[in-house]
Amino acid sequence: MHKLILLAMPVLIWGCSRMDTSASINLANASEPEMPYNYFDSKSSLRNCINKGNTDMSTKGTLNSNTPSLFSSIKEVDILNDPILSYEYGTYGDKSLEDNVTIYDKLRYDDLIPNKSFARLLNARGELCVGETMYKISPRGTYYFPISLRTEFERSYAGFENSEGKLVSEDTYEMAPSIFRFDTFKKKNAIAYTPEFACDASEYPTKATSSFPSFLWSNFPTYSGNDLDNQQVMYSLPENRRVWTQVYHHDYIVYDERGALLKCQKSGFWGWTSVTSQELMITWKNIILKGGHNTGELVPPSNTIPTFFTTTYPYMGYNETMVEIRGYVVPDNQLNNVVVGGNPTLRSIILNSTGIDIGTAKVLRLSGHDYVQYIFVGTWFVSGSNTNEVAMALSEEILGKTYVPVGGQFWYQALDDNGNLGALRVGTAF
Repeated sequence: MHKLILLAMPVLIWGCSRMDTSASINLANASEPEMPYNYFDSKSSLRNCINKGNTDMSTKGTLNSNTPSLFSSIKEVDILNDPILSYEYGTYGDKSLEDNVTIYDKLRYDDLIPNKSFARLLNARGELCVGETMYKISPRGTYYFPISLRTEFERSYAGFENSEGKLVSEDTYEMAPSIFRFDTFKKKNAIAYTPEFACDASEYPTKATSSFPSFLWSNFPTYSGNDLDNQQVMYSLPENRRVWTQVYHHDYIVYDERGALLKCQKSGFWGWTSVTSQELMITWKNIILKGGHNTGELVPPSNTIPTFFTTTYPYMGYNETMVEIRGYVVPDNQLNNVVVGGNPTLRSIILNSTGIDIGTAKVLRLSGHDYVQYIFVGTWFVSGSNTNEVAMALSEEILGKTYVPVGGQFWYQALDDNGNLGALRVGTAF
């Protein structure tokens, strides 16, 4: 196995026309079995289920145990007799993979829905229902339509995938009366980059390890701000391998998420395909999120005297002590300093502005008159062993509100078992 360690630090945070139908399967010969789906009474109940790891539906929805999911094996689902899956299998299927893998991998849903907690709630077609509306995620975007039009949608799906539709609002296309597609995966051109290293190769260990020496980060390019919204960056390595990264903003209409995705790939007969790594890791530092007040929350007046108290906040598997300050937010012109300096800088800013000493707090909720900030200082990470990708949702869904990243730091590092190095600065504060 070609071993590789990847280390990434994000902040936070495609849709092209397919007119060639030669790869599609003849849908006239495909029957239309009723594909089960999961139901939710509202978008907020869906978000709650995602955040709780799909384990708590209470009375807000119905998880159908008979629903084939994206994580069902190709062999477990009658692909060729399904009007949607038959088309996707012939058009989008990864030909480098055998049919003993999951639909999620074979049909490349790993690129479309990196957050597996969300992906597990969709059926094998990438569908779910909220209220009276059906949602279907495809490489062209997110379709949505009344559940009563499901049969019409199934019969017309291949045509929809090969049509632009009528633009009716920004990124929204009408495919047929009451059937719409939103361009969820609108993306910018990918950036290909071959890193040059700041240190001599002799300074690096020759085997995969989680310990890396210090790099001269100033030698590497940076991307920030809107450049990071659905921006893909590829970093070349020797032996026809590369590190593929994306910081993404995926608006599925029914659910909105920002995050980071990291893969190791190799070039072969079928193009770029995933290769298993010994360990993949996404790491982020000093993340600042911004969003609205919770429903029913007492909004501090603009001239209120800041007050604080502490609560417990579950974050990354830990019950962290959270300092909550009402009546104060860090000014925009100071956010960059917080992202770079972390707790010492944040502590000094708040102390000088309010007289409140936050000590060594790592999690803070700052509630102003107009908006709320969540600040996570220090270094956090998520990792996977013997895998070909790792993803992290950086948005926070808190009591039905989406808090999106407005600042932070991230980077990528790579080292394979032949001593081939990959190291680059990808993002800075913004």
